[in-house]
Amino acid sequence: RSKVRTSSRITVEKPSNFLQRLQVAVACTVLLNVFVIAFETDLSNDSSVVIWIVFDIIFLLVYLFELLVLLNAQRSAWVRDCWNWFDAVVILTGFLVLVIANANRQEASVSLIRLVKLVRLLRLVKLAQMSPEILIVLLASPQDVMTIVSFVLLGLFGILVFAIAAVPLLGRNGSLDGVEIGVAGDSVFQRFGTISSAYETLFEIMLMDGWDEKCRPLVEEEPALLFFILPFLMIFTFGMVNMIVALVIQKSNHHAEVREQNEEEARQKGAKEIVQQVKGMMFDGALGEGGRTLTHSNFAAVFNECQPL
Repeated sequence: RSKVRTSSRITVEKPSNFLQRLQVAVACTVLLNVFVIAFETDLSNDSSVVIWIVFDIIFLLVYLFELLVLLNAQRSAWVRDCWNWFDAVVILTGFLVLVIANANRQEASVSLIRLVKLVRLLRLVKLAQMSPEILIVLLASPQDVMTIVSFVLLGLFGILVFAIAAVPLLGRNGSLDGVEIGVAGDSVFQRFGTISSAYETLFEIMLMDGWDEKCRPLVEEEPALLFFILPFLMIFTFGMVNMIVALVIQKSNHHAEVREQNEEEARQKGAKEIVQQVKGMMFDGALGEGGRTLTHSNFAAVFNECQPL
C-alpha cells in the first residue's frame, strides 16, 4: 500500500506542480510586460527602438513556450479550452505587431500598437485561477454587477420620487427666496425649481458632492427641512452603499463555499477511483475468473506482481 501510494504521488503531482510553477512564472512575465510597456510609452525614441523590440521578442517567446507546454500536456483537451485559443491569438498578434512596427513607425500607428499590446493583460484573468481568493472574486463579479445594476435602477427611481417632492417643498417655496446655495451661489429655484434640476442636485448630494454647501443654507433658513434632507442621506448615501457592499460580500462567501464543496467532491472522486483501481488489480486478479475464495498465496502473488499506479 505504501509503495502504491508513493508511486502514485510521484506520477500525478509532478506535472501539476511543474504547470503551476510555469503559470506563476508566466504571470510574473505578464506583470513585467506591463511595466515594460509603461516605460516604453514614456522613454521610447528612435535610438531605443531595438531595445523594446528585443523585450517584445523575449516576452512572446515565453508565451509561446507556455503554449507549447500546455499543448503537450493537454493533448486533445487543448482545443476545447478557449483560453488556449486566446493565448494563440495574442502570440500571433504580437508577432504581427512587431512586423507592423518595423514597417511603419508613425506616431499614430505606434500608439495603436501599444494599445494592442495591452490585450496581453487579459491573460492575468486566466492566471487568476492560481489564487482561490482572486478566482472567487472573479466568479462573483458577474452576479455582483447585476446586483449593483438593480440597486442603481432602484436608487435612480427613488431619487426621482424625492425630486418630485423637492420641487414644491424647496424650489417653489417662497420662504427660501433669496437663499443662495452651492459654490456658484445659485438660487434655490435654479437648483430645485424643475424636476431635472432637482434630480441633478439630489444626485450630487447623494454623492456627497458639496452637500454641505447645498444643504446647510436650506436648513439654516428653515430647520424643518432637515427631516427631508436627513432621510435622503440615510437612505441613498449610506443605506444603499452598505447594502451593495453586504450583498457583494455575501455572494463572495457563497462562491467560496461552492468552490470548497467542488474541491471536496473532486478529492472524494479521486480517492474512489484509486480504491477501484487497487481492487481491480489485487482482489479481482487474486480471485481469478469465476473465483469466490481469496487465499493467502493468491493474494501474495498478485501483490508482488502489481505495478505502481
